[in-house]
Amino acid sequence: MTRSARAPCCVLPGDFVNLGDAMLSLATARRMAQGGGRVALLPYRRPSQAMSEEFGKEGFQVISIREQPLLALMTCLRASIWIGGGHAVRNEVSLGWLLFTAVVSWVARRSGRNVRVIGAGASSVGSRWRRVFFGAIFSSCDKLCVRDGTSARSLRTDFPAASHKVHLTADVAFLKEHLELDLGQEEPFSCVVSPGIDVVEGRAEDPREILSVLRVLFERFGMRHVIVVSHDSRSEFDLPFCRALERLVQESLPVTVEVMARSGIEQGLLQPYARARWIITGRLHGLIIGAKLCRSVVYTSGSANKLRPFAELFAYVSATHAQQIETPHLAGRAIAAAVASQAIAAELNFA
Repeated sequence: MTRSARAPCCVLPGDFVNLGDAMLSLATARRMAQGGGRVALLPYRRPSQAMSEEFGKEGFQVISIREQPLLALMTCLRASIWIGGGHAVRNEVSLGWLLFTAVVSWVARRSGRNVRVIGAGASSVGSRWRRVFFGAIFSSCDKLCVRDGTSARSLRTDFPAASHKVHLTADVAFLKEHLELDLGQEEPFSCVVSPGIDVVEGRAEDPREILSVLRVLFERFGMRHVIVVSHDSRSEFDLPFCRALERLVQESLPVTVEVMARSGIEQGLLQPYARARWIITGRLHGLIIGAKLCRSVVYTSGSANKLRPFAELFAYVSATHAQQIETPHLAGRAIAAAVASQAIAAELNFA
């Protein structure tokens, strides 16, 4: 690590509109601040007031790159640069974010401060200009830390000049003691459903698939309450699907249903998962939260390519194999051991 480890830290996470990405940023900020360092978080778009307040109460400055470009630039010119958490390397990333990140990364490296990609997911980048910008960013980095083997292979294929910098670590959501997951008591007959809708990336959900899993839980295990969690309330993401699913479940099963669409990490994300005995999810960080809580998790087929490498760590089944669900999860000790291993790997993002 360069001398920049003692400099102020700027975390460039993408955006906070997705609660999973905001959760990663909170875990990262807490990890980087534990030695007394100053941490600023720079999402591309302005976060909600509730989200800004959630970070602000812990002393973390939040600056929107798009809304406050000059302040964001000035803050980065004095800091080390930490990029990622979430699916950071992909073809859909904004050119504005890429240009800003390339510039501040180059300046930080020229000034002897640290620049690093941490805990990132990566998929193929087909756009010529995005490859140019990503290549410029990676040339300034000392390491490109990715959360799974598929991401590592994608980076090495698309950016061979930076392949020697690629390190397999873990998702920063696995960081130990930086996320409060015991925010409520488990409700023994509750199930969280968190769909993974992303029109831009072409990810969708089949409501009939989710309903089939809920029916198994109802008929075999007495599940009586469904908590539908929207990780992203924008119209092209989860919330409309969540509302439609609420109606479908109410029409199909004699259970109660509530939809959670709050903007805060604690109240909108962590607390609902802490209540659930079962989790049906198309969201990677829904799966990871479930693993850390040692809950029974089923992942949906629409997001299988993204979730499968992590589901295999914990022997979780897909929704297409719902009859294999066990409760309580019989592999609890194995899950705890796998989570502990991932917690060690997550620390390697900062080594």
